[in-house]
Amino acid sequence: MTAIDEEQVSFEGEGNLKLHGWFSKPCTTSTQVPALVLQGTVAGTAEHLRPVARRFAKAGFGVLCYDHRNFGNSEGTPRQEADPWLQTKDLRRAMTYLESRPDVDGERLGLWGLSYGGANALFVTSLDIRVRAVAGIAPPVSGYAAARAHRSRTQMRRVAEATAEERRDRWLGHHPKMIPLFGTGSPNELSLFDPLSTEVAGGRGTELTLLSLDLLLQLELLPYAPRIEVPAFLVKAAHDTVCLPSLIDDFAAHLPGTKELLSLDCTHFDVLTRQLPRIVGASAKFFTEALSPTVHGVSPD
Repeated sequence: MTAIDEEQVSFEGEGNLKLHGWFSKPCTTSTQVPALVLQGTVAGTAEHLRPVARRFAKAGFGVLCYDHRNFGNSEGTPRQEADPWLQTKDLRRAMTYLESRPDVDGERLGLWGLSYGGANALFVTSLDIRVRAVAGIAPPVSGYAAARAHRSRTQMRRVAEATAEERRDRWLGHHPKMIPLFGTGSPNELSLFDPLSTEVAGGRGTELTLLSLDLLLQLELLPYAPRIEVPAFLVKAAHDTVCLPSLIDDFAAHLPGTKELLSLDCTHFDVLTRQLPRIVGASAKFFTEALSPTVHGVSPD
């Protein structure tokens, strides 16, 4: 089995916030390696991604995973606030950090994202020419559609009213309000996900700021699909009620470049758990081909 090196690292994200994580790579090579940046779930941290990073490193990649701003060991406030717009700016800084490393081949960079992290990866790929291949694993193509799938119009109106009130409260200097990642089923409760998947996802007790819900609702990837010309690997779950498979199909149809679409007969949270080893294996195969030296005009040693 391939041995790997792991080191704790930090780099400056947007606004000079320090972001902390791990860099892994195979220790059997003295040459520069192709590298991936991993993006986890909405409230995930680098620790959640380290097993995935190790799998990729054993497959021959340098791998960076880190805590998003406002989460885990990374700096940033309000704590537990998920802001995809700032996260994507941090992701571009993460790529620059990888380019600065002497052990990384900066001409062969890829992005891999899981759930909401998949949205980050796909969005940045549409903007940044340095990304040479991308994998989006059950990404929410539309934040609004993902929320609307398990909320009535009345509940959506309540979300809008609550987030508007939260912005007024913050203007007055009040502390951010928090919501659970997974709800309890109460009709008046605000949460990001319904309660049915709490045990499967292991998310009991996790909280986000209320404003995170408003920020995540703004995600709309479809207009950016035609700008992704590099090889893309997408995974959809047939019974996904969070990141709707029909929207992933539509997104894939608008990609002009080479694409692979893996369809699994499972739920969104199965993708995050029991199906994840299979997905990582398929992702490693995809990146091995998409980031090969011959594809990018690099002669192998």
